[in-house]
Amino acid sequence: MEQTISVAYPNVALHGYLRETGQLTRETEARLNEAHRTGLQRILSFEAAGGGFGWYGGREGNALLSGYCAMFLADLAKVFEFDPRILERTIAWLEKAQDSRGRWIGSDGHATWQRLSDAEIPCTAYVASAVGASSGTRV
Repeated sequence: MEQTISVAYPNVALHGYLRETGQLTRETEARLNEAHRTGLQRILSFEAAGGGFGWYGGREGNALLSGYCAMFLADLAKVFEFDPRILERTIAWLEKAQDSRGRWIGSDGHATWQRLSDAEIPCTAYVASAVGASSGTRV
């Protein structure tokens, strides 16, 4: 999943840059829009039935990946029109995925952070930042 987003993200950045600098041609925009459509369809194949996005298709949602996806979708929305409910349901899932203490913990863990005694701290910081950035608010 994260590789799929990482492959699609540069096209979003390029699209925004070309638009902002007045260098975006119709041909280039058409090619970028096609890349956005393809990338979005691939990303949606990782959406979990219960909400959020998982490491692979059919897996349960993961807070870290869903946060990364929310940031991507928020940036994509600046240059490409798609169903806004995709981002809305991702943010809603993330908000519901907090535990009773307000923390986020990657549902299937993160190999690096699992070794930490306080693994929920970096995960919570990342997801809180992602939710804030994707919903237009500052955390």
